[in-house]
Amino acid sequence: MTKFYLLIINVIFVLSLAGCGAASVALLVLSLPVGVTHPQQVEIPGYTLGPVSSDEFPALLHNAIPASEGDIYFTGRAQWTGLENVNQPSGKLIQSIVAITDFQILFLWWREQDERYEILILLPYSEIYSVDLKTPGFGALIKFCHKDDEIRIGDQNINIDQETSLNFLGDIFGDAEKTKKVFVFLDKKITRKEGLEHLPSPCENDLESSTEHQGFNEDNVTEGS
Repeated sequence: MTKFYLLIINVIFVLSLAGCGAASVALLVLSLPVGVTHPQQVEIPGYTLGPVSSDEFPALLHNAIPASEGDIYFTGRAQWTGLENVNQPSGKLIQSIVAITDFQILFLWWREQDERYEILILLPYSEIYSVDLKTPGFGALIKFCHKDDEIRIGDQNINIDQETSLNFLGDIFGDAEKTKKVFVFLDKKITRKEGLEHLPSPCENDLESSTEHQGFNEDNVTEGS
């Protein structure tokens, strides 16, 4: 009998043991299939969010972005669910310094040893299938549908969901107004590829899914860098 069927049988058995609390939970845990793996956390040692609150932050950030990127339209600290598999310090989950340029979205971190910002992720607009805006409560999230489910961070590859969400942060909470302005800009930059208009989106079934992601709850946003 497969482990899957053993799991189903034990679930039914546990549900029949109302009032047996801990013993029921233990039985269910023991019946779970073994060998289930989760995406490995990618390490970026020596990198932090850097001096975000410093007066020198804008200059330090712009110095890290090459002239070939064209104009820089938006910068700041942001949360992006594509970073769920990146191991970062506690309280800074899925956070990065983000720059929106003429051609792509840049994700940067501060290299402590060299005291400078470095671009670790490049997300070209050509690699984004579509963009949408969600406004849960008083917040705002930019939702991306990606063509691929793998990106490069530094010299490593990481797996991401084909649908991710991004929002910019203020000093304490999410910056909904800035996030909305960034969406208006990206909505003009990101269009479905010519010839694909009639093909289903890879994220089509997730468009109505919950927008509650780890890190987007205002209570989980930490102040400063």
